[in-house]
Amino acid sequence: MAPGILDAEGDLSCTKCGARYAIRGGIPRFVGRADDRYLSQVKDAFSFKWTRDAWGFAPEHREVMLRFFCDRFGFAGAAEIAAFFRGKTVLHAGIGNGQEEQHYLHHCREVWGADISESVDRCQRNWREHHPALADRLRLCQADLMALPFADGSFDLVLSDGVLHHTPDTRAALTAIVRKVRDGGHVMFYVYKKKGPIREFVDDYVRGQISALPPAEAWKALEPLTALARDLSRQHLTIEVPENIELLGMAKGRQDLQRWLYWNVMKFYWNEAFSFDENNHVNFDWYYPFYAWRSTQEDVQDWLDQLNLTAEWFQVGDSGISVIARKNAHRNPV
Repeated sequence: MAPGILDAEGDLSCTKCGARYAIRGGIPRFVGRADDRYLSQVKDAFSFKWTRDAWGFAPEHREVMLRFFCDRFGFAGAAEIAAFFRGKTVLHAGIGNGQEEQHYLHHCREVWGADISESVDRCQRNWREHHPALADRLRLCQADLMALPFADGSFDLVLSDGVLHHTPDTRAALTAIVRKVRDGGHVMFYVYKKKGPIREFVDDYVRGQISALPPAEAWKALEPLTALARDLSRQHLTIEVPENIELLGMAKGRQDLQRWLYWNVMKFYWNEAFSFDENNHVNFDWYYPFYAWRSTQEDVQDWLDQLNLTAEWFQVGDSGISVIARKNAHRNPV
């Protein structure tokens, strides 16, 4: 797509198939109503979540989110992020509200953001309000990452942070974004990790209870869970687990009770840097989308091998698995 076409409302036409796509608010729209009703639910979930507020753009949020980003992908700090991203052409597949671009956009040659949801409108607004001098450097489109409107091999780096598992098939989604990376370029992604059996059961149970609700009702249904997380967190209660419980995936040691329950029983996030609604936002992000697959370390390594990717960063954390991998030449994923 030619950048200049984004300055006007109207339509884009495909010269090969004749298909026409609307441009609204300066953003090309490559998605309609999803045929997959569960994918449609995911689309609606993120449209609702990201358009509520400017989550992640407050100064106190940026510092917290920068630490998350560095810890997740192995950067020592802002200087290492700058060195990695400098001069790159980047696609963020699943850009959400655009808060993550605050860490790297100003170092890149070009950044495109794609998302299946209407979050792209909030992303555009967030950048125009909070970073007006840089807003024009971020180009957006509304598109399913399984059908991205870019030629294969177009980008030095494709980033998909916490998005691939919200598709019908995590491996297929990874394959789709790898196609857009040039040989020798990088793919950078984070996927949920499979957890212990009690946590897995509760996660599936809660998701099953609320995923059929309208988003606002699901949001409200999670508020008591977030309130419990807040109150337990503020009490600073500790427990001692005397031995590893391998059968349940539980680690021994002295642990904060809220955090122990968080890792082993249910996701009920709390961070004092965020407001109540912002903490509930995190719990909604986990529980409401119908598609929220979890993977093992072995799963992810198999994907890298199958797609001819060489890991340069591979971290198995408590919540998920994060990877930066180089795409090797002379073989396309199938």
